[in-house]
This record gives sequence, structure tokens and C-alpha cells, in this order.
Amino acid sequence: GDGAQDHAYLFKSTKFSGEGLAVRLSSPKGFTWKIIDQIDWGKEYPNVDLAMGIDLAKPGDYKTACAKGYWECGPDEPELLKLKTPGIWHFRFESAASIWYWDKKTKEFKQVWISD
Repeated sequence: GDGAQDHAYLFKSTKFSGEGLAVRLSSPKGFTWKIIDQIDWGKEYPNVDLAMGIDLAKPGDYKTACAKGYWECGPDEPELLKLKTPGIWHFRFESAASIWYWDKKTKEFKQVWISD
């Protein structure tokens, strides 16, 4: 939302059996890295390939998983996500999907589930 282009990346860990979602946040002074999600598959699954995917979530309205009836909406869980700036689709192929978005108030990324 600041006009600077940011980038999202999926990383495969070399230290444990897992993967992560990281964002390179740009600013006029340079950039910073922020890990926003991490999955550890555990020692019982030592050679898991990347299981997740990412894509651009365009600004717009998205009906959330709880609004679709997957579960009851919690107190901090909206029925409708209204993206004013782009977010990040984070999904498991043919399975669950969520959107990560930047919350200007908390200055953190937040996750909202769109399907289970």
C-alpha cells in the first residue's frame, strides 16, 4: 500500500523438513525480509517437496471459509475479507487456501482462511 513493489517467496528449508512463506518488503531505504508462515513436516517426513503454492490476491471482496459454513466464525474472523491492496494466496494444491494481507493498524501480516 506504500507504492513500493514487494515480493513473496516460497522457501524449502535446508535445516529441517519444511517450507516457509517469506515476503521481501520494499521501502525507499531498501528492503526487509519477513517470514510470515512456516511448516515443519517433522522427522517422519524427511524429504517432502514444496507442498504449498502462492499467487497474487487482487484487491476485492472474498467470502471467507467460516462464512461458507466450514466452521463458525470466530471473534477476529471476518465473514468477508475486503482487500484494498493486493494480498497473497497461500494454498495447498487442490486443498485448503488462505489469503495473507498487510494490516496497516498492526503493521503485520494477517491470515484469513478462504477454504479448508
